[in-house]
Amino acid sequence: MRHSIVVRARVSAATVDWSDGFQIFRWYVVAPQDRFDGPEVAPDRAARAAKPALKAAAPGELVVRVRGGTAVVGEVSITMPGPAALARGRDYLLFLTPAPDGFFELSFATQPVVLDEAGNIDAGALGSSTFARELARYRSFAELRRAM
Repeated sequence: MRHSIVVRARVSAATVDWSDGFQIFRWYVVAPQDRFDGPEVAPDRAARAAKPALKAAAPGELVVRVRGGTAVVGEVSITMPGPAALARGRDYLLFLTPAPDGFFELSFATQPVVLDEAGNIDAGALGSSTFARELARYRSFAELRRAM
């Protein structure tokens, strides 16, 4: 499977919202630490301006939209399935595809991959999907990078 961009990135901000079309999205600002597949990309300033909670993103950071999550409307909590939430300050390996509206999305059939400070893949957090089973062959970011 090809992805437009594969990055090791640290999450610097996160928010959740309910959008038109009855979708819940989690929005993340990520600071790429290393890009090892795909072209260099520049964040879309118009897309960033459309999300007030994400305007503080620094130059070079990317805005990533992930379907799913929990939104609270009044006293009602609504949950839509999706990948596990990303934690601020954690490093992840992200397989991203640019969306037509200028944001980035997780590539189809992938999931965020948790990395520790040394760049080791957290195999316990991978789950049991086909993607996870393929990725589990690699112990570290460096090993995966060599294989790509």
